[in-house]
Order: sequence, then structure tokens, then C-alpha cells
Amino acid sequence: MNYDKAHDLAHAMRESEEYKELMAAQEVLKADAVAAALVRTFMAQQMQWEYAKLSGA
Repeated sequence: MNYDKAHDLAHAMRESEEYKELMAAQEVLKADAVAAALVRTFMAQQMQWEYAKLSGA
């Protein structure tokens, strides 16, 4: 029963306008190498900040 609910939720999420907009934005980002590199750099820096925060640095 929980599997069915999870499956239904996943399906509903994939059909939502927000999800479709997110997927379209990801495709645009993939097409722009400079923007994709900036996002990767930002995400790496964000992870470093989080590790520093968790370690008390």
C-alpha cells in the first residue's frame, strides 16, 4: 500500500508544472557550458561552507 502511494506521488510530481519547468531549466543549463560550470563551482563552494559549519571551523 505504501508503495502504491509513493508511486502515485512520484507520478503526480512528474506531471506538475513546477517539475516540467525545472526539467526545461536543466536542459537550458546543459546547453550553456559557462553557466553549468558556474553552477558546479557554486555547489562545490556551498558544500565546503556546509562542511566548515558542521565541523565548527
